[in-house]
Amino acid sequence: QVSQCSRSQLCPSGFHPPHPTMASRARGAKASRPGFFATIACLVLVLTVLPFAVLSYAALRTGHHVAVPAPALRFVSDLSARFLWRSGRGRDTLARPGRPRGPRTGKQPGVRAVVVIPFRDRDLHLHAFKEYWRKFANATLGVDFWDVYVVEQFDSEPFNRGWNFNVGLAIATRQVQSSPDLGDWPEAEPFSCATIQDIDYLPDPGVDYTYCDMPTQLSAEIDRYDWKVPYDQSAGGIVAMSVGHWREINGFSNDYRGWGGEDDDLFARLNRTHLLMENEQIRRPASGYGRFRGEYMHSLNHTKRINDPGSYAHNMEILQAMIKGSHRWKEDGLSNLRFRVVESTIDEQDYNDNGITYWRVKVRRGLLPHDLASLPIAIPNSLMCASGLGQDSSPGLTWFLLGAQLPWDLVALRERIATVSGCGDAASRFTFLLVDRRLSVAKVLTDSTPHLLYLFYRSLHDPTEDGLIIAEERPEHQIEADYALAVG
Repeated sequence: QVSQCSRSQLCPSGFHPPHPTMASRARGAKASRPGFFATIACLVLVLTVLPFAVLSYAALRTGHHVAVPAPALRFVSDLSARFLWRSGRGRDTLARPGRPRGPRTGKQPGVRAVVVIPFRDRDLHLHAFKEYWRKFANATLGVDFWDVYVVEQFDSEPFNRGWNFNVGLAIATRQVQSSPDLGDWPEAEPFSCATIQDIDYLPDPGVDYTYCDMPTQLSAEIDRYDWKVPYDQSAGGIVAMSVGHWREINGFSNDYRGWGGEDDDLFARLNRTHLLMENEQIRRPASGYGRFRGEYMHSLNHTKRINDPGSYAHNMEILQAMIKGSHRWKEDGLSNLRFRVVESTIDEQDYNDNGITYWRVKVRRGLLPHDLASLPIAIPNSLMCASGLGQDSSPGLTWFLLGAQLPWDLVALRERIATVSGCGDAASRFTFLLVDRRLSVAKVLTDSTPHLLYLFYRSLHDPTEDGLIIAEERPEHQIEADYALAVG
């Protein structure tokens, strides 16, 4: 199957629908030789582009911007891509669909790029990101394999972008001192560049995720900032570094809560370690090679940015200390990172055709285990259908543990209850009380509030000691009425 890209889909300018003959060629049909006009077009391309190519190469080596006219850049990109598609050349180096890569086990030769996505409550964005990244990976020269770590902060604390990246890098490098859960992970494949990637900004073709011999802000031209960075001393957005440089600056700070500040702290770390350019800015790609767009993602539901005055004041306090010369950055980052893995899954659906592996990891801060499998479930005996308990009208309860195969949604939870209770389809009408015994709080889980189960799992301090799920046959309004009567 060959990925198609139409204007009704997520297609940036620069991605064009493949030539009509591409699908038949991908199925093994013999490609025709380029004709006379294709040869002439190639010569014109070389003569037209050569001056810009020399300037661009110099820019990529030095890190300085070169003013290449945007129309010329688009012309080169589009014409080159179309010629490669139509001539059938460059198939292997472009990693086109159908390129066999073999199993993931063992060392695979080729260039590998690591991308870390700090993540929470963005599943629609993740689906769209995967659709887009297939096309981007297939249009990208120089990368054979992509390891994309989707690091999900699995708690109810304010989102911490920098901490999430540190966790992703620690997992990618198997930094076992940061988490006891990494000891059983397979050995990491070697790589050079690690990039922090915001899920809602997508790169145009030409962005180079292997451009990391020194720290580089790949997102140098952003659509919402009129194809610029928000300010000259910015180190936010998509930033690539070698593993050595990430370790030299000790990664991000772990202590910025909520939105904002962690990128300015990153800039200060680069400044302290003399990893900025001579103009005291982070290196950025040459013009046209750092274009990122949010227009494809911002129509989706966006995680609400919570404006917490307390967190903001905390962030500004530690940022000002950094700017004034504090050395806390040496102990705040990768060096003192501690976390637990709640769950990890590997998605290799796009590996064979596109070289992409997604590692989705749910993580919590600290070294205390978050054992959801041991969360207790209580079923009233009157609702039990197995072992004759269904006829027992006593007020007693039958207890179970949630189990290793975690039910992440209401449908899966009902299926689990149907199995342990022996009630089959009858369990599909059950509602549930989600009880946090530590806080003495309970919420009703019904078909109208299915998201509460995931939030409940995430909010528990210790699932074994604090959590409790109670199966109920009463509908939500009856539970609320009985509660009001009991406390009234």
